[in-house]
Amino acid sequence: MSDFSHNINKSQFYTQENIELQDTIDKINEPLMYIINDMKEVDTNETVHSENSNKHSHFDQDEKKLDCNILFDIIMWLTCNIVVGYFFIT
Repeated sequence: MSDFSHNINKSQFYTQENIELQDTIDKINEPLMYIINDMKEVDTNETVHSENSNKHSHFDQDEKKLDCNILFDIIMWLTCNIVVGYFFIT
């Protein structure tokens, strides 16, 4: 019987630990959501930039490089969250 109660307490501990881990990940991901929202705004404004592409071709190239950097940052951020989450869970 003591093994059974120990398993229940252990599962409650892991559940609480997972909740705390999820809260931590949510706090870390909050700035990421701002970046994603900014990228969505860039996508909606892309048609305006394409109409003025002859005037601002150099600016558009710099903006595309910036978008690639933001995408790379998002991928790295998610990878770090997965690795940290894996080590907390195991």
